[in-house]
Amino acid sequence: ELYKEAEDEDILQLFEGYQVEAPEFVQEEGVYEQMVSIELSSQAGCETFYTIDGSDPKQGLEYQGPIQIEPGNSVRIRAISRNEYGVYSEEAEGSFEIDLPKPDMPRVSPMGGNFYEPQAITVYVPSGCSVYYSWDGTAPTEASSRYMGPIDMPEGNNILSLILVDEYGRYSDVLRCNYIYF
Repeated sequence: ELYKEAEDEDILQLFEGYQVEAPEFVQEEGVYEQMVSIELSSQAGCETFYTIDGSDPKQGLEYQGPIQIEPGNSVRIRAISRNEYGVYSEEAEGSFEIDLPKPDMPRVSPMGGNFYEPQAITVYVPSGCSVYYSWDGTAPTEASSRYMGPIDMPEGNNILSLILVDEYGRYSDVLRCNYIYF
């Protein structure tokens, strides 16, 4: 309060070591549908501490770089800065959530149909992802056969079920392709 009322430059300089600006979030708080790292900016010469569970940031981690948030998590980040004299700033607080959409279904060639000669079934697998499949009509899981290369088309009337699992462990919808080969 005294600092706000002071007008004399000499008096304002006396307060200089005791005025610490609160850290600021570079990104706006909210829900993101893509991966984003949360960055903090703070006054030069200050250390910044933060927590992601809403607890007291004075007891938190020292900010060293962007804060990573796992997909599907909602976090409340509290941050505070401290200058060389041990004086703390006001707190900054922000809520962030990474809500990624589920991955697209796998892309398969051929997509199904009637065949009079055996075909190799190929699946496009994006980088960082895996595809799992089953022939018994059940929805595949990570315990099912993993696609490692072209799949031989079996004889008869068969349904190939596939899922794509992205790098964060999220499943696509099941893609079912009917192959009739005699």
